[in-house]
Amino acid sequence: MADTAEDRLTGFAGFEVPRYTPIPDAILDGLLDVLTGGELKVLLYIARHTLGYKKSADELSAKQIAEGITKRDGTRVDHGTGLSIRQVRTVVARLEALGLIDVTREKDAEEVHARNIYALRMVPSEPGGSEAHFTTLVKPTSPGVVTPTSPPKNRGTRTDLLSHAADLADAFFTAIGESRPSAKRRERACKIIDDLTAEGFDADAIREACRLAGERGAKGPDLLPHLVGEAAEIVARRGQARKRAEQVQEAAATADREHQADTSAVDALSASERARYEQQAREALRIPPERDSAVVQGAVTGWIAARLRGGG
Repeated sequence: MADTAEDRLTGFAGFEVPRYTPIPDAILDGLLDVLTGGELKVLLYIARHTLGYKKSADELSAKQIAEGITKRDGTRVDHGTGLSIRQVRTVVARLEALGLIDVTREKDAEEVHARNIYALRMVPSEPGGSEAHFTTLVKPTSPGVVTPTSPPKNRGTRTDLLSHAADLADAFFTAIGESRPSAKRRERACKIIDDLTAEGFDADAIREACRLAGERGAKGPDLLPHLVGEAAEIVARRGQARKRAEQVQEAAATADREHQADTSAVDALSASERARYEQQAREALRIPPERDSAVVQGAVTGWIAARLRGGG
């Protein structure tokens, strides 16, 4: 049974010295108020496995960053960040975009399987301290973790899944300009797409990730998991904008229908009724009898329509 955070903190006596990991001052001085909790966790985890072991870079998987590392003999090295694998991929993409980490994606001879080498992006020390490196870093408007808009749905039959993954794989290879991918590369792409679908990302998000991969010069599908979070945000914003536009159009259409109904109701009045209502409208609106323009007529008609709707 896995131990909980409470279990691990019970009886905690304090931190040991000198067992520590050197953390760049720039993280503590210039980034704590900018990064989300998830982004800070992943950044510190990478720092621990690189600077903490006196290495410039280290090979890590999204699963290790999420859940921690356990040796073959069962010894647990660490407990990871506590994020989900999907969240880790989203956060990694965000940290890369901010220029805080570098990820080198190496592939085997057949360019099918990849390993990711993580490193903090380091620069030579300069006068002015840590703040100088982050004066243009902007706090994100939304957390760096994207949740699919709906939980994973019934994934259908195996044939449906294969067709779904194959269609999106075609979209990916089209986006990167590869017209005749090998069977192994297509299989790898379908596997990654199938995994993303299982995590709850819909076809629109994955298709957008394919487009982003093409824009960013991807050579294979292993970049898709690192882009799908950003892609989901783009799709969500696009959907929200479309919904707002539809709401504006519907409101305009409703107003137009109401105006036409009001005009028809006023036009249906007899001449004597119309004259009586117009006199009442001018008195209520304090419009002199001699004033008569399109604006005045519109105001008078609107007042009469309101009275008719109110039963007056």
